[in-house]
Amino acid sequence: MSGPEFLRIRLIRLYPVYVLAVLMMLGGWALGGHSIAPGPLLAFLFLPDFLARPIAWVVRPSWSLAAELAANLPFGFAHRGLTDRVLVAVTGLALASLVCWAWSFGSLDVGNVLATWPGLFARVFYSFPLGILLYRHRGVLAKWAPKWGAWPACLLLVLVLAIPAPLALQGLADTVVVAILLPIVLLFAAAAAPRPATAMVAMTLGAISYPLYLIHLPLFAGLDAALQVIDGENIHTVSPLLGLPVVAVIIVLSWLIDRFYDQPIRRWLSARTRAKASSAASATPAAG
Repeated sequence: MSGPEFLRIRLIRLYPVYVLAVLMMLGGWALGGHSIAPGPLLAFLFLPDFLARPIAWVVRPSWSLAAELAANLPFGFAHRGLTDRVLVAVTGLALASLVCWAWSFGSLDVGNVLATWPGLFARVFYSFPLGILLYRHRGVLAKWAPKWGAWPACLLLVLVLAIPAPLALQGLADTVVVAILLPIVLLFAAAAAPRPATAMVAMTLGAISYPLYLIHLPLFAGLDAALQVIDGENIHTVSPLLGLPVVAVIIVLSWLIDRFYDQPIRRWLSARTRAKASSAASATPAAG
């Protein structure tokens, strides 16, 4: 696979739902009387609004998509030269940078605001090469991971995310989670051989995870603004009475977006771009 082809596939995967999330945010801003040009329009390029003060992402989770594309670019064009040795070196350097961030900043919650943007690259250039390494050696690594690990992996993930750490130990706790616990969760889940019902649940959760990731904050922000206009309340004061039903609605909406919007558009874009590539290839004269 060539570099441009790889990036095309990644953009087709990321862009349809992302555009929907951007339009949701811009529509909410327009209804609220906010100007949407030109700074917020940079969001369509996965960039923050550089004209805002402070500089901010229109769709807040999109900072991580920008990081992913930053990692996809060198991988797509240089993956043939990314040997295990190179990936281990990049992962090790990024982990060292993460340790420095955890020590100096007190946590690994970095990269999502201007003051900590360099931490974004430390995060993605640790996790992305590590993911490639785990994938390349999944056959060997799966030998020690139990086949019944699907639900234990889910339980471990919930425990990792739910157990709070003392503020003084947050940086250390984040480092242990990122460097040890989450890779273990990934290996357990990847090596699992779930039964059909469990596999169906996993596939459904995987399908809705991306739209849920992008639309939950716009929907929460819109509901919060509406509550403030109606009776001066906000979403925190009415939770969990209203919060839990809203979460359920977001989950259902994410499924609908995946099923009836994202998948059809991606299929259409993939077929269209493949047809163009085939036409271009057939029109190119053979080397004589």
